[in-house]
Amino acid sequence: NFSKDFNDLIRARGFAPDGFAIEILESILIETRDDPAVRTMHELSEAGFELHIDDFGTGYASLASVVRLKADALKIDKSLVHDIQNTRTQRVIGAIHSMAKGTNMRLIAEGAETRDHIHHLRGMDVDEVQGYKIAVPMPASELRNWMDARDLSNWGQEGTGQVA
Repeated sequence: NFSKDFNDLIRARGFAPDGFAIEILESILIETRDDPAVRTMHELSEAGFELHIDDFGTGYASLASVVRLKADALKIDKSLVHDIQNTRTQRVIGAIHSMAKGTNMRLIAEGAETRDHIHHLRGMDVDEVQGYKIAVPMPASELRNWMDARDLSNWGQEGTGQVA
């Protein structure tokens, strides 16, 4: 049983499931209720792992499958973020925002690479933003120095010089 084995592995190393998010690509969401993968995702969620639907807005998942999965967050694909200056794209992101909030999911935007991306996303009340404008991927050994070099108490607020 994958979900039990994975949960046991995490706990054996001294971690709690609620510190982990499992990202599921929107393009592989399964449509049938009795699919073993869907059962595994539900088991992982019940064990305390967060489920995030990744690359949302690029796949072919039905809204019914999004609801059935009971995910904790939707992650807006970077292709939408990169086109955020477009009014039509802003409306699509707004609709995704309404759906996420209406179903008690957090909304995470991927691919924020410019000040303009951050500015628009901030104005759209997105819960979390990821992207190279904030930080590039780095090994854990470099994270402490990266954090120490920044005042993160006002992260992302206007006038702090950080992402604003």
